[in-house]
Amino acid sequence: MLNNLVNKNDLKEVIRRVKSNPNLAGSIARKFFSTKNNRAIQAWSHVSAPQDKWWYIPEVISRWNYLITGDYNLDYYAYITEKYLRNEGKYKALSLACGTGSREIEWAKTNRFGAIDAFDASPKRIGFAKSQAEKENLSDIISFNVGNVIDVRPNESEYDLFLGEQSLHHFSPLNEVVEKIKYSVKPNGLIIVNEYAGPDRFQWSEEQVYYAKELLIKLPEKYRTFYNSVEIKSDIYKPGRMRMIMNDPSEAIESSKILPLFSKNFELLEFKPCAGTLLHLVFDGIAHNFLNEETVTKELLKMCFDFEDTLLTQKKIESDFIFVMYRNKK
Repeated sequence: MLNNLVNKNDLKEVIRRVKSNPNLAGSIARKFFSTKNNRAIQAWSHVSAPQDKWWYIPEVISRWNYLITGDYNLDYYAYITEKYLRNEGKYKALSLACGTGSREIEWAKTNRFGAIDAFDASPKRIGFAKSQAEKENLSDIISFNVGNVIDVRPNESEYDLFLGEQSLHHFSPLNEVVEKIKYSVKPNGLIIVNEYAGPDRFQWSEEQVYYAKELLIKLPEKYRTFYNSVEIKSDIYKPGRMRMIMNDPSEAIESSKILPLFSKNFELLEFKPCAGTLLHLVFDGIAHNFLNEETVTKELLKMCFDFEDTLLTQKKIESDFIFVMYRNKK
């Protein structure tokens, strides 16, 4: 309807979410009277969340490790540190939309950074990030600050490294952010891109949705139960664009431009597709069912991984998630 501006499934999803958490009703209503910026901040003001997204599944994290580093047990922090960051305590990094600061804390633990300047528009998340840095005795390395990406004004060639980790797909106008990165990172400095780079506003292709549904129905019903609900996930669909804008106007706003824009402005050093094209859709809302150690759970996860890998190899789908290393050539 109207180029998927709205669709009937959006209403079903809202009803399902409110039934599982009645407190959401007020939050949803307030969004109709909020500005775009406030809606985006509201969408990302939480510091904890149900473990019902695919990134909470340990085997998914191990899979990312393998796709990026070639080793299921080697995470990409260690991989990048050993390959690109040889000098201990020497690097200064910039991070925009840092959220709760978990990634910045992991970087600080590598002992490669003298300073990490991190910004996020949510005061609540920055407050939480500061408290976590203090607990880890890393406050002398990481500076967490409240700041919108557009308002942050770094100095020219101030940073050795830019950390773009699941944040870039929330930025618009993206070309202005790229210019800011280019300006603030030193010549020959590094840019890390670990991102969702799929269709804007999750307007997935018909083939992608078709194969995601096919994979979903292969799972037993007990593994398709929504969080805090008895309802079974039985369908996958493209969210209406209006729902995306009302829920979080920053979500995947220019995600499809990330790879072309960064590749145009920076020198490509390394590119690794990280899949997720189907898993992102299939596990959404039901990932908590896959956090146990049961043998059948492990077998189902392997089945899901193999299904996605086969379609990627056959080029029937493309990877929506990417890891890329760039060098700043001014």
